[in-house]
Amino acid sequence: MITIASLFDIESDSKTREIWDILEYYCNLFEIKTLPNPHLSWQSAKTYAIQSLDDRLKDFTNSINPILLRTSGLGIFTGKSPILYLPIVKTNELIKIHKNLWERLRDLSVIPNQFYSPDNWIPHITIAYGDVTVEKISCAIRQLGDLNYEISILIDNITVLHRDDDVARIGNFYYFY
Repeated sequence: MITIASLFDIESDSKTREIWDILEYYCNLFEIKTLPNPHLSWQSAKTYAIQSLDDRLKDFTNSINPILLRTSGLGIFTGKSPILYLPIVKTNELIKIHKNLWERLRDLSVIPNQFYSPDNWIPHITIAYGDVTVEKISCAIRQLGDLNYEISILIDNITVLHRDDDVARIGNFYYFY
């Protein structure tokens, strides 16, 4: 699987990792740490036409300025394998960037994840997944529910993340100009 994402600035990365640590220590939620870094996912697919992807991401990032985003609240994607997340506030600029990126890369993707299509996308920071249970969700809400974890995030890059089986790694990195 390949994910097109943005890695965070040092401060936002650190604040997200603090939350990961709280959830690991108090709620035994640690599977999130199999990810290489906290990030914002723009889209994901089984694979992409890699050479064309590189060219299009270089072109795309040359036309984008860094943006400042913020989180608000705590969310749960429900289902068989629930996911805890911090919602990122949607701004017109964020929506425009996402839609533009989706359109530019759609024809390069093989089996794109439709949760990331413009009509379905919910920008977020994943704070727990994989080992989440109802009991652990309750623990997470107890630990985080009364804390203010609003995070301001400077987004200034697009990064290609690869995941093969249980191994996640960072691929090519492109800065906004």
